[in-house]
Amino acid sequence: EKDADVSLLLTLRSEAERATVFESTLRNVLPAYDELYLFGNEVRRLALERGVDAGFSFGKTTELSGEPGRVAFSITLRGSYTAIASFLSSLESSMYFVSFSSVDLFRQAEEFRGSLRGDVFFNAGA
Repeated sequence: EKDADVSLLLTLRSEAERATVFESTLRNVLPAYDELYLFGNEVRRLALERGVDAGFSFGKTTELSGEPGRVAFSITLRGSYTAIASFLSSLESSMYFVSFSSVDLFRQAEEFRGSLRGDVFFNAGA
């Protein structure tokens, strides 16, 4: 039992060291807070390229100790289902780290309208 505890402790220390490397890499990839103003431009560009009419606004900023910061955002959407799906996919694969909390779409005549809420992450230590 004691050998198992020692082995577990050594494993945890090793994993903690590896996690520190990944955390450092992630923090270097995330933009600084004052660079997030460009995120709105990116949203508008991606929407325009895909034929989606999109309105964008930032919401609440959250910073917790030891975690990346996050800024809530909301986007209103109007366009074809295919164009909106392409827009969402391109936003997920953009240079920004985003998390969608809700996507609501409804059909109105020949197009779809809806809203998207989510968070964009930033390096809180920068």
